[in-house]
Amino acid sequence: MQNKMLMVGATIFGISVLLMLILLFSQGGAAKSRQIGVLGDLLSGRLGGGLQAAAIVALVGSGLGALICFGAVGRADGGRRQACQNACAERGYQKGRLGLSESRDAAGRPLKVCRCSGGPEKDIELDPTTLPAAK
Repeated sequence: MQNKMLMVGATIFGISVLLMLILLFSQGGAAKSRQIGVLGDLLSGRLGGGLQAAAIVALVGSGLGALICFGAVGRADGGRRQACQNACAERGYQKGRLGLSESRDAAGRPLKVCRCSGGPEKDIELDPTTLPAAK
C-alpha cells in the first residue's frame, strides 16, 4: 500500500511541477529574472482566467503530491519501527528501536540496525531487512 501511495504522490507532484514549468516557459518565464513576474501575472489572472486556474491547480497539486509522498514514507517508517519492536519482544527484550550500528560496512558507513535492549542478555542488533513485516 505504501508503494502505491508513494507512486501516486510522486506522479501528482511530477505532473504539477511539469504543468507549472510549461506555464512559466510559455509565458516568457524562461529567464530567471522574469520567473517571479510571470508567476505573479499567472496567479493574478492578468494572463487570463484559464491560465490562472491552471497555475493554481499546479501549485496545489505539487503541495498535495508532496504531502502524499511524505505520508507514504512515514507509514513505511512506522511499519519498520513496529516490526523491530515485535522482533525484539519475541526474543524477550523490552525495547526495540531502529538506529545505527557501531560496526561499519565496507565503505566505512555505519550499518542500519534494529537494536533490542532491556532483555535477558546483553543488547543485540538485528538486520532490519530480515525482519518480517509488522501486522
